[in-house]
Amino acid sequence: MGNMKVLIIDDNEDIVSFIETLIETILPGPEISCAYTGQEALDFLAKENFSIITLDGQLGDNYHGRDILAKMSPEQVRNTIVHSGDIVFLDQCKSKGINAISKNSRFIVEMKAILSAKGII
Repeated sequence: MGNMKVLIIDDNEDIVSFIETLIETILPGPEISCAYTGQEALDFLAKENFSIITLDGQLGDNYHGRDILAKMSPEQVRNTIVHSGDIVFLDQCKSKGINAISKNSRFIVEMKAILSAKGII
């Protein structure tokens, strides 16, 4: 498997940095792009294909994760891991078969489990 292309979508720079470090620890030589706004995310998604997309629930520019999901292709949605503190949104994602994890103390364990289940690690 070549270098994995990863898109991290989150408006919090500390969380982006954390996820970036986590992905670099788990995957060999990933190519990581970061989007800090909903519009940046949509721009990336329109022009590139990503093996993994992490998506925050609430973005700072009045976009919500559900807005981004609604504009994604089915393949992009399949490659997405939603991460949020919004339990209702997480439950909605899970009910649609979208990988979704809470921003809590088990975040790392759950992220690794999803990537393992997808056969990525």
